Amino acid sequence: MRLSQLSTVRPTGCAALQLRGPHPVPVTGVATAHCGARGQPAEGDLDMPGYPGQYESDAVLSDGSKIHLRPIRPDDATRLLDLYHRLSPRSLYHRFFTIPRPDPVYAKYLADVDYINHFALVGVCDAQIIAVARYFRRRDFPNRAEAAITVADAWQAKGIGPLLLERLVAVAREQQITSFEGQMLTDNQQMMKVLSRSRFQISQRVESGVIYLMVSLAPQAKAKDQPEENAKAHGRSS
Repeated sequence: MRLSQLSTVRPTGCAALQLRGPHPVPVTGVATAHCGARGQPAEGDLDMPGYPGQYESDAVLSDGSKIHLRPIRPDDATRLLDLYHRLSPRSLYHRFFTIPRPDPVYAKYLADVDYINHFALVGVCDAQIIAVARYFRRRDFPNRAEAAITVADAWQAKGIGPLLLERLVAVAREQQITSFEGQMLTDNQQMMKVLSRSRFQISQRVESGVIYLMVSLAPQAKAKDQPEENAKAHGRSS
């Protein structure tokens, strides 16, 4: 997949990829099949100092639905918190490895990023957040970042996960980040498919039912046989 202002993506699901550090992103959405192309920003948002409006774009999903992608904004805190309550227990567990309690203070923190060391991209439909992709630069290794992707249950298997991963990687490269780190449970089959079909070089190790991942953001394409090798490795891990 390539980045563009209007993207058509293949039907690949994406449930959740967990951060290594304490920076989870609780989100979900509604079961609407189609919505307006743009999640319209609130009046004046485009004039926010430091807001990277160049990362806004529209996308057409595999079922024909249209969504808007944009960087997260401070006023998204209540949307994250409200939508959190509608994420399924299974998705919550895949995302956090537990069922966490909602925290308004933490939701505010998650929505208020600096767009350099902490960046988040949200998928929006009818002014509701339906997906979030986020990275948080590591202080001890500034060229690495902990990454996470969450897609609402009703919007999985529509290609949002791979699209968000591509867009997040593009932003991270501009900030001189060369690799993403993450964790996921071995039974998270949808995320395994997303990663095994991606064009990025991935290394992994498995400990106590958790897969620890390192994703290289180098621009070269993966070897032709690597997706199959990754898929087999994931199958063995699960």
